Amino acid sequence: MSEVQMHPVPAAVAAHARVGFVRLARESLTARGNLLLCAAFMGYAAQWASVLVWLPTFAIDERGASTELAALLTAGMVAINVPGNLLGGPLMARGFSRSRLIVFAACVQALSSVGVFLDVLPDAGRYAACLSFSFFGGLIPMAIMSGIPVHARTPAHIGTTNGMVMQVSQIGQFFGPMLVAWLATRFAWSASLSAMLAYAALTLTAGWGIGRVEAGRGARAAR
Repeated sequence: MSEVQMHPVPAAVAAHARVGFVRLARESLTARGNLLLCAAFMGYAAQWASVLVWLPTFAIDERGASTELAALLTAGMVAINVPGNLLGGPLMARGFSRSRLIVFAACVQALSSVGVFLDVLPDAGRYAACLSFSFFGGLIPMAIMSGIPVHARTPAHIGTTNGMVMQVSQIGQFFGPMLVAWLATRFAWSASLSAMLAYAALTLTAGWGIGRVEAGRGARAAR
């Protein structure tokens, strides 16, 4: 009879077994870096979902586009987000910080929102603003998701930190378009710009805060 091979339990698994659920939740929910990641992602998700809802609605209701054309325009906006996501990794490898990418992308999204929601550009220009919004916005999810293992207190906290980020993104996707639609219905599409700029400001501020937290951690590690 062959002997049963006993393999050591991975350190991360062992740590997870020792840390209770309540403690994991408490420590994750009170970590400043985690909360900033959540705030940045919530602001991004609110913006993204709002433009995603605005584009086909505006194309059909305001410009009389067919449903096929509206779907094609929306698909193009969604598709161009992918290379934006992929671009973030090489940029970080070249030395661009997580904070800088988030702040830069939030600024571009704010400027693009002006072009999207204000009736000052021709339709082609407004759609170009949508594409710019989506492409550069793609930098944000990559920067945030890559920050989860960095800001999680221990490997055992990665799961709860990831759960926090994903849950707040759902909150942003739910309430973000709702506020934009309410402003548009009560006033006009241009009035929705105030909500979009507020979402961008939340992402930008949180991105700046993430940089401060990571700089502080780097300074302490260098001592």
